[in-house]
Amino acid sequence: MPVIKVYGIPASAAEHLPRLTTSIQHMVASVHQLGVKKEQVTVFYPANLMQEGLGEELVAEFVGTFKKRERTRKLLDFVAKQVRMELTLFANQHVPHCTFAEVIIPVFDRERGGYNSLERDPAAY
Repeated sequence: MPVIKVYGIPASAAEHLPRLTTSIQHMVASVHQLGVKKEQVTVFYPANLMQEGLGEELVAEFVGTFKKRERTRKLLDFVAKQVRMELTLFANQHVPHCTFAEVIIPVFDRERGGYNSLERDPAAY
């Protein structure tokens, strides 16, 4: 399932991350060709060890998209643009010194790499 890691968020904008998370999840799930539900979209905000320049650039890495025929370059470019637009809207409101937003979507080919997952029913525990 898709995992989106957003780098460059300054601590001053942290209180607004739940709203950004929800926006990204809804946007990704709305692209029906991806075949994912909003609950299957994970968004992380890794800690930034370097504070200098933090917030000037927001970069998102969108991973976990398996190579499938319907996931064309055009579709992935569209998804990248939509996520970038969400980042830009967020930056306009909460990170005004941001001058650059970028989204990178590498495609994972199961035939060339490994993959394993486990989904547990929380009610069973």
